[in-house]
Amino acid sequence: MDTFISTIIFVGTYISIILFRKYSLIFIVLALLLLYFFGMSLSHMLNGINFNVLGIFLGTMILSELFIYSEVPGFLASKIMKHTRDATSAFLAICALSAFISAFTENIATVFIVAPLALEISRRLKINPAILLIAVSISSNLQGTSTLIGDAPSIILAMKTGMTFNDFFWIHGRPGIFFAIQVGAIGAFIILYLFFKKYKQKCESTELHKVKTWIPTILMSLMTIHLAIEPLLPFHFSLAVICLFWGFIALTWYFFQKNEKISLIKQLDWHTLIFLIGIFILVHSLAISGVINILADTIYTLSMGNPLKAYVIIILFSIIISAFVDNIPYTIAMIPVAQTIALKTGSNSLLFVYGLLIGTCLGGNITPIGSASNVVTLGILNKNNIKFKTMDFLKIGLPFTFVAVLFSSVFIWFIFK
Repeated sequence: MDTFISTIIFVGTYISIILFRKYSLIFIVLALLLLYFFGMSLSHMLNGINFNVLGIFLGTMILSELFIYSEVPGFLASKIMKHTRDATSAFLAICALSAFISAFTENIATVFIVAPLALEISRRLKINPAILLIAVSISSNLQGTSTLIGDAPSIILAMKTGMTFNDFFWIHGRPGIFFAIQVGAIGAFIILYLFFKKYKQKCESTELHKVKTWIPTILMSLMTIHLAIEPLLPFHFSLAVICLFWGFIALTWYFFQKNEKISLIKQLDWHTLIFLIGIFILVHSLAISGVINILADTIYTLSMGNPLKAYVIIILFSIIISAFVDNIPYTIAMIPVAQTIALKTGSNSLLFVYGLLIGTCLGGNITPIGSASNVVTLGILNKNNIKFKTMDFLKIGLPFTFVAVLFSSVFIWFIFK
C-alpha cells in the first residue's frame, strides 16, 4: 500500500476525530472504506486486529460495570473519609482511592466511581470541586499505567510484547513499570499536597455507604489473582480468555439479579470496542506501507544513535502528542517504532517501550482533552454547573505530569539502560 495515501488517511481521520469526537465511528468507517478502495485487502485488515486486546477490554469492562453496580467503591470511599481530619487529608485520600481503583479497572470507570464522593465532600466543605475532580482524573491516569489491566495502553503493550501480568511488577530480574510509577506517584502526590494544603476546613463524619453485593469485588479479585499466577499454572490460556472467562461468570451472575439486565448491556462501552477495532486496522495500514519504519528512522536520526537522546525524544514526543489526542491509536502505532529504535541502538527494548508508555499515559494529564477520563470529568463538571477554566486544568495537570514523568523515566533509565 502507498505510504503517502496511508499517511493522509490516518492523519485526516485523526484530525477529524479530534475536531468532531461525536462522529468518531463514522470517520473510522470512512477511513476503512478508503483503505480498502486504495488496495488494503480484507485479510490485511483482519491481520491488523488484535483480538487479545479486545478480549481483555471486553472482560474487564463487564467487571468494571458490575463493580460500580455493587457500590463497594462507595463503601470504601466513605470508610476512608471517616478517618480523615481536614479537607487536605480528605482530598489526598480521595485521590489515593482513585489511584488504587484505577490500577485494576479502566480510568473512566474510576472517575465515575469516585466523582460522587468528591462532589459530596466538596459540597459539605463549601469548596469548588473542580480542582478535586481534576486531581481524581489525573490520579487515575497515573496508576492506570502501573498494571496490565489498568489502562488500554498497558493492555496493548502487553499484547504487542508478550508481557504477562507479573512482568509489570518484575521482569528479567528487574523491577518493572509498576515500581517506576510508584516512584513517580511520590513526586506527583507532593504536587497534589501543595495544591490542597490551603484547604483547612474540618471534615464532618460521613455515614458508611451501603453495599449491594460483594460478588463483583470477589470476581474481580479472582480474575486479578488468575492473571498473576497464570505463568505458574501447568496449563496456559491467553490473557483475553482469562478476562472473558471471569467476565462471563460475572455476567451470568448478574442475569440472575432483579430487573437490571438490560441496563448493564446498554452501559457497556460498545462504542470504544468498535472504535478500537477500526483503530487497529488503521494503524496496521501504516505498518504495511512502511510509515512505522520511517518514523523510527527519523527518531534515530534525531538522536544520532544515542540511546539516551532517543529515550528522551520518545518520551517528549509521546507527552506532546498524547496531550491532544487519544493515546490508544498512538500507542499501537509507536510500539513498533520504539522496538525498532531499540534494535538500531543496540538497547534493551523495555527501555523504550516503558518510556513510550510513561509519556503516552501521563501526557494526557496536561490538557482537558488529553484522555478519555479527563473528558468525562469535564462532562461531570458541566452537568453539575461547576465553574472551571482550562487554565485550572493546566495549573495542576502540567506540574503533576512533569514530576511524575521525570521521576518515573529516570527510574526506568537507570534500571534498563
